[in-house]
Amino acid sequence: MKLKTIIFCAAALLMARAASAQVYFRPAYGTVTPETVLTDSGITNMDRYSFSGEMFNTGKQTKNGWGKSSKGDFVDFLGTNLTSLPDGYINQNNDWLVSAEIDLTDAKKPVVEFELFQNYGVDNTNVLSLWIAPSSGYTKGEQSAEQNGTMQSTPSGEWTKVRDNITTGENNTSRSFSIPLEKYAGGKVRIAFRLTNRLKQNPNNTRMYRLTDLQVKEK
Repeated sequence: MKLKTIIFCAAALLMARAASAQVYFRPAYGTVTPETVLTDSGITNMDRYSFSGEMFNTGKQTKNGWGKSSKGDFVDFLGTNLTSLPDGYINQNNDWLVSAEIDLTDAKKPVVEFELFQNYGVDNTNVLSLWIAPSSGYTKGEQSAEQNGTMQSTPSGEWTKVRDNITTGENNTSRSFSIPLEKYAGGKVRIAFRLTNRLKQNPNNTRMYRLTDLQVKEK
């Protein structure tokens, strides 16, 4: 009887570990060339929006917009200063990166996990935030009809802010995050990262935000 109990407990533990390791979403990466960098983010299962802050082609990747890093399979946002922009451009940013549909129907304790590397400044001129919306209200390429103005604009859907001012707290450092999504379990959703900078003529906005090991998984 004891042996059966031990076997049963071991099997239950393995099943629990398997369930806890379930991954619901990870970014998928494609290939970006200097010719396609402004039209193709290089992240094939996430949609990029730049409602304010014209995107700028460095020849390797996008500035003033989300995109695949030129260093590998990472998600990058690179700001730019005024001297790097063509005449008439601004660097007041409202930039979104929206995930593909994430099925949390059977999820129990889902979390968003990632490691953030931040460089070239950590003050609150720039704010990185995490948002979530029911997938059913989202249409790729459409802007929410209720929003007016580029800094208030959102992708279509009913977006709720999950975490504001995500930061490492120190320049040139990394920090791991695990943000609970338990209250959103039971349906199909999309998450989004939003980067805002409200200064229209920021003379030095060469900020870097790099997301690695990004995934939505069971805790």
